[in-house]
Amino acid sequence: PYDLYKADESELESLPCSQGLKARLADKSLGEATRIMEFCRDKGVGILFWQDDDYPVSLRPLRDPPVLLYYKGKLPDLSKKLCISVVGTRSMSEYGKRIAYKIGYELAAAGAVVVSGMALGNDSVSAAGAIVAGGSTVAVLGCGIDVTYPREHDKLFSEIISRGAVLTEFAPGTPPEGKNFPIRNRIISGLSQGTVVVEGDVKSGAMITARTAIMQGRDIYAFPGNVGETNSAGTNSLISDGAAIALSARD
Repeated sequence: PYDLYKADESELESLPCSQGLKARLADKSLGEATRIMEFCRDKGVGILFWQDDDYPVSLRPLRDPPVLLYYKGKLPDLSKKLCISVVGTRSMSEYGKRIAYKIGYELAAAGAVVVSGMALGNDSVSAAGAIVAGGSTVAVLGCGIDVTYPREHDKLFSEIISRGAVLTEFAPGTPPEGKNFPIRNRIISGLSQGTVVVEGDVKSGAMITARTAIMQGRDIYAFPGNVGETNSAGTNSLISDGAAIALSARD
């Protein structure tokens, strides 16, 4: 990176990349970086670089690891703790709500770190279960660390920070655009040794996380549901394709 930063225009011109990227590399201004660092310092936001000792070891081998992570709260030792991600659907059923809370509570009570995306539905319920159990939870955002999304989760955001951490690779001020969430899913699965899918249809964001986890070589678990119900279609298909059946945190 330092050699790229020092390179002049003639050296950049020889690089096998687009003209747009060359133009960005030619911009040597550190003004934006300085602004972000000052913002993080003033707001109590931590920054982890890829080479820092506290950077999660599980993310380093990824094909596209985040270079920077911004976080707030008490970051657990993600490199030594058992981390399990719990994902599902925003339009959860009562069955899915009970399961998400139960699995989040049981995992946290057993000492595992519950990783989620803090989305409406199963994600947030599993995080709430972990908090009530007195355990640790980490939420990975698809926006800047200073943006609470969804807005309904202002209180949950604060509670997660008190029991764990929220983190993101997106710079402060980044809005929660739809394209960000599939990108952040690789961090949810990448932090975790295993991913549990509570419920969701075959096109849900949870299935994207499951596929990412499979590509990363992580374990996949799914809760079975009623055949024919939309919210069970994704998990049942995962089980059919070889995912392990989960009935409790012990599994």
